[in-house]
Amino acid sequence: MHHLLQGPLLSAAPSLVEEYLPATLRRLGPGGLALWQWVALPAVAVVSLALGALLGWVTRLVAARVAARTPARWDDALVVRSAGPVTLVWALLLADLLRPLLALEGSADDLYGRVLRAAFF
Repeated sequence: MHHLLQGPLLSAAPSLVEEYLPATLRRLGPGGLALWQWVALPAVAVVSLALGALLGWVTRLVAARVAARTPARWDDALVVRSAGPVTLVWALLLADLLRPLLALEGSADDLYGRVLRAAFF
């Protein structure tokens, strides 16, 4: 899958990890992931949820303005009730966008992708 963050940022990531992270965080932990990756996983989740909530709020704000211009009232109710789903969609998209920064490989990357797809559906 092509990611927007591919390119110079990702090609520099291994050297940045090597240069700036202490040796303790570069050691392998459970599942063959480096300890920094285990720390980064919940950080990506928190950042994705926070930004997803912000983007969801903006999305609902725009949708509410559009819905307010129509004579129907069902669209206004739909905007109000869409808070959770809209936030979740944005959070999952952001988590996928941030995925390359985790530098997951093989089965760990496959599992990450499966979890995102399962959460989406």
